[in-house]
Amino acid sequence: MIISKNPFIFPVLLIIFFLGSSCEHHCPLPQGSFERSIEIRQDINSEGDGDAYLNSDPSLENINGSGDPHNIVGNWTRFGDPARYRSYLKIDLSEIKTSEEIVSATLLLHTKPTGADGSVPDIVNDTHDPNNVKICLVTDSWEIKTLSWVNQPSFSELLEDNIIFTVPEDFPAVIGIDVTNLVRKIAGKNKTFNNNGFLFKMAPEEAAPPYRSFVFYSANAEVTKQPYLRVQLKSNY
Repeated sequence: MIISKNPFIFPVLLIIFFLGSSCEHHCPLPQGSFERSIEIRQDINSEGDGDAYLNSDPSLENINGSGDPHNIVGNWTRFGDPARYRSYLKIDLSEIKTSEEIVSATLLLHTKPTGADGSVPDIVNDTHDPNNVKICLVTDSWEIKTLSWVNQPSFSELLEDNIIFTVPEDFPAVIGIDVTNLVRKIAGKNKTFNNNGFLFKMAPEEAAPPYRSFVFYSANAEVTKQPYLRVQLKSNY
C-alpha cells in the first residue's frame, strides 16, 4: 500500500475500506420485482372441456350442454314456461406461481350475437332493460360429466366473491371483463381457496321476467373464439 505524505488521506482510505468490507457481508441486498403477462386457455381433453351450460326446465334439468360450441346465460321460456340458463367455466390456473401477485386479470369472451342454435332468438340482447350478468366464484369441486341443473356445486353470493357486468348494447365481438379480485382469491400469493371456476347467471335471476340472455363461445369452439384469461403478474426478488 502506498502511504500518502498527506496525513489526512490514510485515515479516510482506511474508513472507506472497512465500510466496504462490512457492507459486503451485512448490508441488505437491493429489492426488486419482476412482472410478466400470460394468457391462459382451457386445455380440452377426454375428461371434459371445463365448461357447460345448464337449463332449469324439467325435461333438461338432468343434462348439460358441455359438447356445444357455446355457453348460454339467460332468463328465458321453453314452450311457454319460464326457464333459466346458467353456465360454468373452469380454467386451469396452475401456471400462476404461489409466490406471484396478481396485478390484473381479464376474462375474454367471444360473443355469439346470432343466438345459440335455436335455444334463444337471434338477437340475444333484445331487451328494454339492462342485460346484467353475475359471475360468482364456485366453492365446491365439480365434474363435467355429472354437472346438471339438479347437481350443481355450491357457489358464493358474497359481494367480494362475485361481480356483475352489463352486456354492452352494441354487442361487440369480444367482451373483456375485469375479474382481478376473483382470480386473486383462487390463485397466486393471496389465494384463499381452491380454484373451482366461475358460475355465470343473470342478475337478477329469481322471479325475473324473460327475455334476457348472454351467449358466448365455449372451449369447444375453434381456438380463436375460446374463452381465455389475460393475467398480469408480479413477483419480488
